[in-house]
Amino acid sequence: MFERQEAPTFAAVLAAGKGTRMRSNRAKVLHTICGVPMVNYVISALGPVGPEKTLVIVGHQADEVRAVLPSGVESVLQEEQNGTGDAVRVALESIEEEEGVLLVVNGDGPLISGRTLAELVERHRAAGVGATVLVAELEDATGLGRVMEDAGVVRIVEEKDATEAEKEIRLVNLGLYAFEFSEIRHALGLVGAENAQGELYLTDALEIIGRRSRAVTYWRLDETRSSFRGPSCAGRRR
Repeated sequence: MFERQEAPTFAAVLAAGKGTRMRSNRAKVLHTICGVPMVNYVISALGPVGPEKTLVIVGHQADEVRAVLPSGVESVLQEEQNGTGDAVRVALESIEEEEGVLLVVNGDGPLISGRTLAELVERHRAAGVGATVLVAELEDATGLGRVMEDAGVVRIVEEKDATEAEKEIRLVNLGLYAFEFSEIRHALGLVGAENAQGELYLTDALEIIGRRSRAVTYWRLDETRSSFRGPSCAGRRR
């Protein structure tokens, strides 16, 4: 008997943002820890996932970001920063495969561990759903997207768009996702920009996928396990 081949995993690293909230003119992913740009810690954490291809979406200061990227990754340009949904759309244009899993990670999250990313993909595949999102419950959720779920439909509301009641929710989106190609491609074609930012939110795709009867799950981060790791400065150039 022939063994069934598992559909490949691709990784999309969101690295096009300006870093406005950091009050810096420098692209946020270029800020360094121990002399290493944040985006390179994220790319390194993808190692245990073993993606078929790693796509880094660049935009603001694109040439500078490209210059620090390690070999073996591919950069794609988001010409206008129209939101995370548009950034993932740009990445998907570089993928020819019809079936597979797209792991989406933020380029400014240097503390995420490879173990967590690998487990996110594993849990997603095992669940057989259209999308999986990593979430956590925090005492102070200020500034983060709030997560709600009803009968397989996961909805994430950004704080700027949230009602006062929704702002009381402590379950938040950590910005790490696993999507089935067919589901995210379909959903991004339906995402609109009717929000406070006037952008295409990737989070809106989750509700669209859920309402299409392809369930969305969320994985709640377990505070008892090591999901994040601190960058080590040992041997780093300063």
